[in-house]
Amino acid sequence: MALPYVISHRKNSLHPNKESQYFLKLVQNNLVDLDHICKEIEKESTLTAPDIYAVAVALQNKIMEHLANGNSVKLDFLGKFSMGAKAKACTDKELVTAKSIVKFHINYQPSAKTKKWLKQDFVLKKK
Repeated sequence: MALPYVISHRKNSLHPNKESQYFLKLVQNNLVDLDHICKEIEKESTLTAPDIYAVAVALQNKIMEHLANGNSVKLDFLGKFSMGAKAKACTDKELVTAKSIVKFHINYQPSAKTKKWLKQDFVLKKK
């Protein structure tokens, strides 16, 4: 398999006087959903797709529960998940409150196995 890409052209918005640049941009072929993955796993195991789906939903609920309690969640082969927040900066420490938070997000750190996988030489294919 090869990763599809296109060559994209973009103006430099930070420095309008500088030349525009070209860069390689990866293109996503399709969106693979949980239902599709459950059916694939079902063919490779003794579990049924509904069982796999139920475990995935339960895993999501438990991850959210632990993140909401301020814990990081490490799933050995997937990686580590932790909560993060974007907050407004204030000039005075006393002005910083929970209302300073603009939005929450989840930080993801890949596992060592995934990081090693990312270092391989991927085959690229111009789309």
